[in-house]
Amino acid sequence: MTISAFQYKTLDCLDEADNVLFSRQLETILPDLITEDIAPTSVRAMFPVNTAFSPNTKTVTWRMLTITGAAKIIADYADDIPLINMFGEEKSTKVQTLAVGTEFSVDELSASAEGGISLASEGPVAARDSILRKENVLAYEGDHKFDQVGLFSGTATTGISQTAANGVWSAAADGVIYTEMASLVGDVHTDSKTIHSPSRILMSPANFQIISTTQFSAATDTTILGFFRANHPGVDVQAVQEFSGAGAKGGMGAANDAVFAYNPNPSEIFLAVIMAIEQRAPTELRLKIETIYRSKVGGFIIRKPLAMKFLTGT
Repeated sequence: MTISAFQYKTLDCLDEADNVLFSRQLETILPDLITEDIAPTSVRAMFPVNTAFSPNTKTVTWRMLTITGAAKIIADYADDIPLINMFGEEKSTKVQTLAVGTEFSVDELSASAEGGISLASEGPVAARDSILRKENVLAYEGDHKFDQVGLFSGTATTGISQTAANGVWSAAADGVIYTEMASLVGDVHTDSKTIHSPSRILMSPANFQIISTTQFSAATDTTILGFFRANHPGVDVQAVQEFSGAGAKGGMGAANDAVFAYNPNPSEIFLAVIMAIEQRAPTELRLKIETIYRSKVGGFIIRKPLAMKFLTGT
């Protein structure tokens, strides 16, 4: 009888039946669970949130009063005394219920806990993130079908004025971008008769990258952002992912990215959250446990449209 010599297999053949090592014997599984990165929601970080509503609210309505008329010098016995006129206008946004659920079998919950992955704790976190992402989309883009007002719903709906840029910022000549940013802030101040002054500008990450790395002019090393901050020290500039392609979202009727100047003051603008995210009691049916999570959101309440402005087409 001839005994063949043992033939060693390299370690990249771990699934080979004739290897001296068993399949996956040299595999190390990291103890922590890595979740896929998802772009963070920004609306609650960038805008005031108002939760002072009844959870049964169906519609949020706000009233705006316009007053016209001016006093003048008159003579004795004058019969042409000027009058004050008042015009009232109502705007409304519908409240929408957002919901999502988790469903796991009893065996899945038990096995995952033994394997070091707690579906019982991961489920609520995933559900909350899902609701906040949908809330974020509605807050910015609104929903015309369900009459919910979003920031990008357009001037006819929000009253926020828009002005078009001279072209995309990636191809702008020296000085153009700074001039448009400064004009955006100045326009709000002028249009509101010096009542309002923006304290924050939001723009896409791509445009923020441009102003952060592009020289203001060939004669200086100062970037556009640095020059703007030096001349507008009270205005914060932030990059927000939702402003990428914002001109084509909602009812803006424009193209490319958008830039937005405003003051994050609840007396001017806020997000109406009618009901915070709640977890309903789990229900069990045929060895499956289902849990429902829900919230209610009313969109943006824009009380002072003259206190803010869009620059589109950037």
